[in-house]
Amino acid sequence: MRRVTLAALCLLLAPMLADCGKDQSPADELTVSSKFTIISVGQTVDFTAKLSQSDPGLFTPVGIVHWSSSNPAIASVSSPGFSETAKVTGVSDGEATITATTSNRSGSQKVTVIDCIVAPPSDPSGPVASCSAPTWNLQGVVGSGAVSLSSGLWTLTGTLSFDPPPQLQQGTAYQLSATFAGTLTGLNGGITARIEDDFSAVPGAGSILSDAIKFLNAAQGSVSGSVTATSSWTIPASELGAQTLKLTGIAYGPFGDWQTRVATYTRAP
Repeated sequence: MRRVTLAALCLLLAPMLADCGKDQSPADELTVSSKFTIISVGQTVDFTAKLSQSDPGLFTPVGIVHWSSSNPAIASVSSPGFSETAKVTGVSDGEATITATTSNRSGSQKVTVIDCIVAPPSDPSGPVASCSAPTWNLQGVVGSGAVSLSSGLWTLTGTLSFDPPPQLQQGTAYQLSATFAGTLTGLNGGITARIEDDFSAVPGAGSILSDAIKFLNAAQGSVSGSVTATSSWTIPASELGAQTLKLTGIAYGPFGDWQTRVATYTRAP
C-alpha cells in the first residue's frame, strides 16, 4: 500500500485550492463610461453603467443604479428611473467624478468641463486640441426707437435709445443701457425703461436684466422726463449653446403699453 505524503497531497489539491478564493460571478465589475469625457459648460452628454462579464456568453442586468457627482457645481448628473444611463451636464470649469452605484458594486469616471464651447475631440479621453470662446454677431435691430403711445385720455411720445454692442463673446461683461425720454400729456403716470435678454413675443417673456421707472404729473398738461435702465450682462451658461441671442430695450407707458428695440445676434461660424 502506497503512503501519500503531505507534499504530494498539496500538489494534487493546489489547482482546486487556487480557485476557492475567486469570485465566480460572471459580473466582475461595474464600469462607467461616456463617449465624451471632456465637455463644455452647458453641454449635456450620456454616461452609461455596464457590468463587465468574465464569461462573454452570459448577460447580467445592472439593476437599479444610483448616480452621483463629486462636485455638482462643476458637473451635474440626473437619471430618471435609476436607469443604466445618466445625463451629465457641464456647469462650470473644472473636474468632477461621476459615480454609479448598485446594491453591491460601484464604478466611476472623471469628466472635465471647459468654460467654452468645444467640438468633441476625436479621442474622447485625450486633450482638447483648441478651445476658443464663441462669438455672436449683431444681425440687426428691429424698432426705430420712436415711441408713440396713446388712449382717449392721454398721449405719450418720445424716444427709446438702446444701442447694443456689435458683437457678443462668452466671458465678456457688457454694460447695457436703455433710455426712454418722453412727454406725457393728460395723465399722472409712470414711464419705464427696461432691458431684457432673450426677448420673446411679449415683455416679461425674457429675463429682466434691469428696469427703471419715473413718475410724471401730467394731469393738467404735458410733462417731459427721461429714465435710464442699466445692466452689466454676461452671456449666461444656459445660453452658450444657442445659435441665436437677443437683447431688447423696452419703453413702457403708464398702463403697460410698450414699444421695443430688439437686437438679434447669430453665432459666428
